Amino acid sequence: MSGPIGSSQWIYSSGAAASFYDHQISQSARFDAVDNSHLTLASTDTSGNRNYWTFSVWFKRAQVDVRHHILGGYSGNGYSDDVLRLQITDIDYPSTGHGNRFQVNCTETNMGFDNDGEKTLRDTSSWYHLVWSNNNGACVIYINGESWTTFNLDGGTNSAINSKQMKIGIDASTSTSNGFDGNMAEAIMISHSTQAGGTLTPSSFGETKNNVWVPKDLSGLSNKDFHLDFANASALGNDVSGNDRDWTVNNMGADHQVIDSPTHGS
Repeated sequence: MSGPIGSSQWIYSSGAAASFYDHQISQSARFDAVDNSHLTLASTDTSGNRNYWTFSVWFKRAQVDVRHHILGGYSGNGYSDDVLRLQITDIDYPSTGHGNRFQVNCTETNMGFDNDGEKTLRDTSSWYHLVWSNNNGACVIYINGESWTTFNLDGGTNSAINSKQMKIGIDASTSTSNGFDGNMAEAIMISHSTQAGGTLTPSSFGETKNNVWVPKDLSGLSNKDFHLDFANASALGNDVSGNDRDWTVNNMGADHQVIDSPTHGS
């Protein structure tokens, strides 16, 4: 592991963050599961590439032992079509020790990929950095710069991500269940028609400093598909990539922008 899982809390003390972090993230968006807080990208917005993409986001859990959806894609044609869900899954494996880990589902064959090993994500005081890359159906999930699990998408190519409707923070096929409870920061999608342009590693988004995984400045990153920095409290779904892929905000007011971030403690 490149440093410990989660951010070192001493960094947050007495202005130390300003001198430690080369790139500052000023705020994050708070998602409340009880209120079904989530973001939606319209089903008519299909500008992203379905086969070569990388999604990066920083997240902090507010509770454990519940199912948390982070990103999903849904094409809207029912059970015969793809519904990809990246979730921290717990209730699927009661009393087995398999909870608090990542799973990707597809309803076409009801597949599920659980990460290998006994690594879990139970610390509600720490920020985690997630990268999910898709190379024409071959996927890798990274946490804090290190490979977490690898798998192949059901059916291989043409993922539901960047297909039609996408959602952040809730089940992609509904708007009423399994919401994320916690904070997210710097959600960005990179996509391109070639592997080299669309499939990135965590080093594009972060780096190790004093054994801690920290964010990089994303302003110069190429092939941005959307970039949500949550800097506008009145429009948390504002896309700052330049592509105007703005997300619809659901059950999230200006008070859902908070100063707690990967580089600034709450």
